[in-house]
Amino acid sequence: MGSPTRLIRGMRDILPELHDKFHFIGEVARKCASVAQYRQIETPILEFTDLFSRAIGQDTDIVSKEMYTFEDGNQREFVSLRPEGTAPIVRAAVRNYSTDLPQRFYYQGPMFRRERPQKGRYRQFTQFGVEHLGESHPCADVEAISLAHTILSRLQVRSETELRLNSLCDIETRSRHRRLLIEFLHANQKELSDLSKARLENGNVLRVLDSKDPGDQSCVQHAPSLLSVATPAAVDRFAEVCEGLDALGISYCVDHQLVRGLDYYSSSVWEFTTTRLGAQAAVLAGGRYDALAGVLGAKHDMAAVGWAAGIDRLALLMDECAVTPPRPPPVLWVTHALDHGSPVVSKDIKKQCLRLCHRLRSHGISVEYRYALGSLRKQLRAAQKNGACAVAVVGETELHTHSVIIKNMQTGAQESLSNTDDIVFPYVETLFAEYDTDYMRV
Repeated sequence: MGSPTRLIRGMRDILPELHDKFHFIGEVARKCASVAQYRQIETPILEFTDLFSRAIGQDTDIVSKEMYTFEDGNQREFVSLRPEGTAPIVRAAVRNYSTDLPQRFYYQGPMFRRERPQKGRYRQFTQFGVEHLGESHPCADVEAISLAHTILSRLQVRSETELRLNSLCDIETRSRHRRLLIEFLHANQKELSDLSKARLENGNVLRVLDSKDPGDQSCVQHAPSLLSVATPAAVDRFAEVCEGLDALGISYCVDHQLVRGLDYYSSSVWEFTTTRLGAQAAVLAGGRYDALAGVLGAKHDMAAVGWAAGIDRLALLMDECAVTPPRPPPVLWVTHALDHGSPVVSKDIKKQCLRLCHRLRSHGISVEYRYALGSLRKQLRAAQKNGACAVAVVGETELHTHSVIIKNMQTGAQESLSNTDDIVFPYVETLFAEYDTDYMRV
């Protein structure tokens, strides 16, 4: 048996320094989604396995190899930790909003896949995503992509990504393309990997286009594209999406091999990729999935489009691009001064410090009470090192005169103030005013 403090492979602790970055990314994304009229939704981490096997595809790597699945006690039904967010949200929409469409949702939370751990890929990872349900117009696709573009721009990483775009067209086109693709792959079978050969034999031919094997990628460069055999309606729809992006000045490239790895996609699909993270190129991906609700048993199809972004990868990309979140809100330290020759602080001084902290926090001021004993000089050095904006000091003199000393850690200036709300609060707010704390502004 190993150490009880060990971590499961592929899992990690998200420590405060990294969590601050996650929080910043999430806040930027939430603000951008909110002004685009998306509302937050939260679904269970645990769902019946059947939801994902139907939605994602029984033969996908996610369902066949990567899901955390187990039997749910005496119920003898299999449940799984969610590997992605779209299927649960469509399930929730079918149950709660089938007659109240369209709806726009955003979500953020942990997902789970038993993948091979590497840089930017963990077995528990955090995603932010949006889903626009009940709207089939190409403008909905454009707006979804535009929202992703805006968020990446706000995070200052859009210039390091490329938007790759394709269309899986309509059912008629996919049926026609499938026949041509099968003929092409059979003719070039010697160039395929064993996995792609197996997919060809099992009928999962689009998965070959999604292969990461270099030999497969070289082979499929010459495969017939969906758009080359698309129906006029599918061509026109994709053209309208491209024209919408052109109108917004959003750059993109059409990638005929882009098919995405989930069975539920149809029509528009896209990825924002980067070369800054090695093999983990995609940081945000999505597309249209109009038939998913029907696959899950809904009485009627539900037009839908959405995307998801990996917050872990976005944080890595920000590091690679030397982008740091704006500094957090300023903090006031409250501490006490020892009397000359006294090794202890009186209980009355501690109570006064507690009362001061409580009053300041009640007014929304960020305060940290430092209990540590030691010289005032030592405590001020610690405050400087830890980035405190100011330090409030209470000693015996301040206790008896009902006052407080506040030292500005940027300028070194200090003031002795009457310890009353009408004096202390305005003074502290003035100190804090020079800090730009509204770094989530959209």
